[in-house]
Amino acid sequence: MRPSARTFVGGLGLVALIVATILVLGRFGGDDVEAPTTRTIEVGDAPVTLAAGEGGIWVANGGDRTLQKIDPSRGDPVGEPVNLGEFPGSIAIGGGSVWVGSIQGSSIVRVEPNTITALGEPIQIGETPQSVAVGDGILWVAAFDEGRIARVDLTTGRVIGHPFKTSAKFPAAITWGFGSLWIADVVDNVVLRVDPKTLDETRIEVGDSPTFITTGEGAVWVMSFNDHRLLRIDPATDRRSRYVSVGGTPGGFDVADGYVWITRAEDDFLFRVDATTLRPTGVPAKVGDNPQGVVVDDAGVAWVADQGDDTVTRVEF
Repeated sequence: MRPSARTFVGGLGLVALIVATILVLGRFGGDDVEAPTTRTIEVGDAPVTLAAGEGGIWVANGGDRTLQKIDPSRGDPVGEPVNLGEFPGSIAIGGGSVWVGSIQGSSIVRVEPNTITALGEPIQIGETPQSVAVGDGILWVAAFDEGRIARVDLTTGRVIGHPFKTSAKFPAAITWGFGSLWIADVVDNVVLRVDPKTLDETRIEVGDSPTFITTGEGAVWVMSFNDHRLLRIDPATDRRSRYVSVGGTPGGFDVADGYVWITRAEDDFLFRVDATTLRPTGVPAKVGDNPQGVVVDDAGVAWVADQGDDTVTRVEF
């Protein structure tokens, strides 16, 4: 079970969506707040996920199964795209490499960031290794259809031991933080906190269909696809402490610089929520059609994958 890339509504549903959008946007800053600056960059077919690091903004395109590098200072694509072979999952950066998961097949791809070329053969993991994360000096990979987690050596690219089974039925997304691996189970509606040494688990009940997860600003953040909620988990207590309504279908999110940055696929907006108060702040940025992944670079610039436009939007608030 995977959420669709875009949800369409009609009739009364469309009226409700418009009203909900007006109510949500009404909570943002007033007329004196400066609107964000945007720039559109053409990339490959149907971009879906992004990552920042190793001198570039990395965008994975689902339509043509490629990975592209964008120069963050110039905002232009660099070199030739890397052929991934399968529909890409998430992207992680570590050990001097860029690692790309896959929501098809059974392997992930390792890319050298300077030459923008694949390193060696695809690394065999297990069925649908769609989510990747770096932590504790290794790469963690979740095989979605097997419910298993593999560990990969960041230097050699070899799988360490055997993938281990968790209680997660379908690990849709993983992240690393606070000395633990965090797994979002999209079917059981829980987040698992896994001790990397003992593999002991802590189960945390969350919203309906948790699809995205990340860490930052002192918390673990989970996006529930079906109920359109962003949830904050306190890693000191393992309790869900707060949530905020996204106001529509979420495309993706990132946490950086004191904010949670969220794309909303239904109305093509990127907006920010204060990571402490969970209140929307500033003016939302209008981006391209059907925005999905978003990443914020070290300079505080946001990059959004516009799946419907085959573009990436650069946003400065």
